[in-house]
Amino acid sequence: MLARILTEDGFLAESEAQGDEFILTEHNCAVNKVAQQFHQMCQCELTLISELLGADVERRQHIMGGDSCCSYVIRPLAPARKRSRTRCRNG
Repeated sequence: MLARILTEDGFLAESEAQGDEFILTEHNCAVNKVAQQFHQMCQCELTLISELLGADVERRQHIMGGDSCCSYVIRPLAPARKRSRTRCRNG
């Protein structure tokens, strides 16, 4: 469902299940021009995905880093792990 919403917003996203993990891939960056000036935008996206899904999210590929797409590994939170809230910050 998240991939569909991101695609509707211009990210050309897809997701694939791999065991108990999911791989989310964005083939386009709909906010590229803004992210070039404000690098914290990418961290905010990572935080948003994590908080929306209530999961651990790790970026594996990054368009702003020169990769051809942004890809994320999404894993369920470990039951005993306390979730820290990472906020988007300026600067």
